[in-house]
Amino acid sequence: PAVWFLLYPHPRREVTEALVRRAEGAGCTALVVTADSPRFGRRTRDLRNGFDDLPPGYAAENMRDLPGTPPGTLTDIPMHPAASWRDFAETVGATSLPVWVKGVLHPADARLAVAHGAAGVIVSNHGGRQCDSAAASVDCLPAVVEAVAGAVPVLLDGGVRRGG
Repeated sequence: PAVWFLLYPHPRREVTEALVRRAEGAGCTALVVTADSPRFGRRTRDLRNGFDDLPPGYAAENMRDLPGTPPGTLTDIPMHPAASWRDFAETVGATSLPVWVKGVLHPADARLAVAHGAAGVIVSNHGGRQCDSAAASVDCLPAVVEAVAGAVPVLLDGGVRRGG
């Protein structure tokens, strides 16, 4: 069965590379780089409930023992707020796995994804949960498909109406 790893680029390249190695070692068959969420959204429900990072005593199990983190713990999951297409191309070059990009809504970004080595494009607004407003993924699909012109497969994320 196909097992894809959803990768949020980390601010430190060595951590991103360690995550890629873990995905390869776990037998994942593709990487999906999230491009539409360079930081966590400010969700009212999370704010109301006091959720910021993981509570004391909890750790992100799949991120334990990464380079530069205290052994056995990681209580926050930082994302790269300034990730670039160059960073994406470096990830493509650092693995033999196909690397997809998720979070594409604009045709220009779809063309850039192809130009930087994406194996495929996932049209997604992250379920509308990360931004105050975003176009519906399904409305962006035709222009993205036209932009890639058959060069790579295009998938539509499941959050068509709202939220995941």
